Amino acid sequence: MGVDLVGIIGHSLSKKEILNLPNVINNWMDVNDYYTAYSKKSNKKAEWDGVMNEEQLELIWEYYESIEIDKNRLDKLENFDSVIDCGFGTISIYRKTILISHWNHKYSNLRDPDTAKNILTLNRLLSKRLSRDEIIYCTDSGYPTQAIEEKAVSGLSFEELKEFAINTFGTPPLHLDDARKYMFFIDNLSNELGDFTLWDGDNPYWHYDFEKRDYVLIKRLEKKN
Repeated sequence: MGVDLVGIIGHSLSKKEILNLPNVINNWMDVNDYYTAYSKKSNKKAEWDGVMNEEQLELIWEYYESIEIDKNRLDKLENFDSVIDCGFGTISIYRKTILISHWNHKYSNLRDPDTAKNILTLNRLLSKRLSRDEIIYCTDSGYPTQAIEEKAVSGLSFEELKEFAINTFGTPPLHLDDARKYMFFIDNLSNELGDFTLWDGDNPYWHYDFEKRDYVLIKRLEKKN
């Protein structure tokens, strides 16, 4: 239970390349070495969680992208997620996006300076391996920013997803030490990661509205001209 952290990057991989990803990931020594160094855990080989082939990928994507899917096609689904299990967490591949869930997957882990830096550093290594220079982070539940994850699996491109997130929730702070508190932020890999401070106390951007039974963004930020 609890709110999870999701990292999202774009991709233009073919189905053939996607199916071979576990073998590719197992050879990413910088990613695997970094994980084992800070987690003090032995890594495990990346592998698909369940049956996966080109037909299954297409069916899974259609399942998330379509309001309705033909029952005959739905019956062919062996599983409902295109997930690769890795030692450092999971990677879920959709038509135009990849969702990264760290083994320290709770959003609250970003409150700790060292843990936050380790999570973001590892995800930066993954993104560079996939030739991507930006990562969108959001919640998977609990806050309205979970809508970003929901859109990410619906077939949107990374740029379309980024536009949706900013139009819906405003522009997150640029500095990641503050941006993590926005419950949606964008990590541009061209910027130095920098140090983090302890995030203690309440969230400065969100307030729980008991009448609405939901969190409300109380300090929406807009892009300066």
